[in-house]
Amino acid sequence: MRLVGLTVASLVLLASVLLPGCGNDSHASIERELQDLLDKVVAEGNVPGIALHVIDANQGTWCLASGMADIELQTARKPAYRFRCGSVSKTFTAAAVMLLQQQGRLDLDDPIAKHVPDLQIPLDSVITIRDLLSHRSGMVDYSNETNYCSILDEDPLHYFTPQELVQASVDAGSNFYPGTEYRYCNTGYLVSALIIENANPHGLSYAEFLEGNFFGPLGLADTFAPTNEKIQGDYAHGYQHSEMDGLHDATVLNQSFALGAGNLVSSVADLARWAEALFGGQVLDEKPMEEMIDVVATGDPVNAYYGLGCGLIPGLGYGHPGATAGYLTEMRYEPESGVSIVTSLNVSGEAAKGTLYEVMYSAKRILGYEIPAA
Repeated sequence: MRLVGLTVASLVLLASVLLPGCGNDSHASIERELQDLLDKVVAEGNVPGIALHVIDANQGTWCLASGMADIELQTARKPAYRFRCGSVSKTFTAAAVMLLQQQGRLDLDDPIAKHVPDLQIPLDSVITIRDLLSHRSGMVDYSNETNYCSILDEDPLHYFTPQELVQASVDAGSNFYPGTEYRYCNTGYLVSALIIENANPHGLSYAEFLEGNFFGPLGLADTFAPTNEKIQGDYAHGYQHSEMDGLHDATVLNQSFALGAGNLVSSVADLARWAEALFGGQVLDEKPMEEMIDVVATGDPVNAYYGLGCGLIPGLGYGHPGATAGYLTEMRYEPESGVSIVTSLNVSGEAAKGTLYEVMYSAKRILGYEIPAA
């Protein structure tokens, strides 16, 4: 793992795992504290509902929820309810690419022209798959730097083809020469999803490849790529703040706009299991896993240390945040302690992000671990 620009003293400061503290050895006691934490968040009025799943290899597992899944019907949120997990999807996309490299179907340093020549992306003979996964392609992010959002705002059911989203990025130009800078870019993960479809030996779609290699084998029964605007099964409604009418229900949304970058639906239990399996070394061989979590400092306040489809937060571990209309998610796993924590809020917006991380850090402290000041 490379933490660029950090001194030895800094690395000592960032060491996140100490021995669990005394007084937290009772499973029931920890459960009460975690539930009180969630209830407090809801009582403060920051979020409609919240779900939390914690796996501690040494102390046990907890799956809890608080608040509302549906404000209109006053349906309580339950831990097992599904939700849109946003950019946590990138961990699946990156792992799929790493698996294909492990199988000899591609190489991270392949130019993307080798796998998606029909997209005719400028500098596709220079941009590598590694650049896509590390947000160093230089491509414009279609989701934040083009007018696609205005289309979705007017029509949440609008269907986008991957090609038109890539073209929107291409038409907007380029941000920098490939490989020279870091800039978060969903376009890179959309292109990665198309590479997965072209490189796998059976011609599987992105969703089929994930199902066959990850969802099915790991028993992730609540995780899938929606085929339409609806979330199957029991789910928490997602809400956005609106100046006109307070909280606005944003659950119904065509996910075609986020292929590979943020289109998956999951549950907190499934994501905690995924984090534990992926970063615990059960999904990929040792070498590709090391390559995936080889993080570098980015200068980005959200993803300060980023590797390939995942980042590192000192005190919480490896994983990824997820933000999409109506939902905020955070998934983390710390190999040193064997602790996996996933939190889901069924509301989106900058104001709720602080709440999300407050819960993550508080949960870790309740388990008896100290969090570094940095």
